[in-house]
Amino acid sequence: MNIGGIIGVAAACATILQIILMGFIAYPIARRRPGGMEIFARSGFIWWIVTLLLLGVLGLVFLPDSRSWFYPSQHGVSYGCMLMGAFVAFVVCLAVELVGERILLGAYDSKKRIAANAKYEGALPRWARSGAAQYILLMLVALCEEFVFRALVLGSLLHEWELPKAVAAGLVAIAFGLSHWYYGVRQVALKLIIGSALVWAALFGGWVSAVLAHVALNVALTAISAWRRRA
Repeated sequence: MNIGGIIGVAAACATILQIILMGFIAYPIARRRPGGMEIFARSGFIWWIVTLLLLGVLGLVFLPDSRSWFYPSQHGVSYGCMLMGAFVAFVVCLAVELVGERILLGAYDSKKRIAANAKYEGALPRWARSGAAQYILLMLVALCEEFVFRALVLGSLLHEWELPKAVAAGLVAIAFGLSHWYYGVRQVALKLIIGSALVWAALFGGWVSAVLAHVALNVALTAISAWRRRA
């Protein structure tokens, strides 16, 4: 197996890599600095981006097919397919998020939802908990996650490991769901379903199609959350 296949497997284990980086780099530094452990406790989001960027660079170098916007689709793709796939995936993902949260967390003012929102906001850097900075950060996360999971992992499983499409799609959806373990079992379940929709978008219109859907989803959910707080 060539290095492109190895990069794909490493990308599937992005969560483990993040934990390793935080444990061997961030934690020792935090222990030696005054107030460092408090900062370390809130640094998971940033280390997640660092991990994704590292994997993304390796993927661009050693899995050159991922540079194509239409990768890893296995059929002829047009920009129309890219946009259509993005739109359909966005609608499905938004519906899953809103309906799923309603079912799993209850009303907006329920204790479960308040606790979940507090945990989510607590994981964000303080400078990105509101305003334009939050939108920019979540758009960057969407871009990085889609390139890693839908281009590198899915592409590697399909084209390097030559797994059946259904098996590769299922493994990517599971890996994406498990990468949200910090937010609890409910979020893992929701993200597994959402990951499946984004896998479909990547297969239909390329990984950039999944990026567009994910970016639109993050922007929409952030805007809805801000509107609810104002209301």
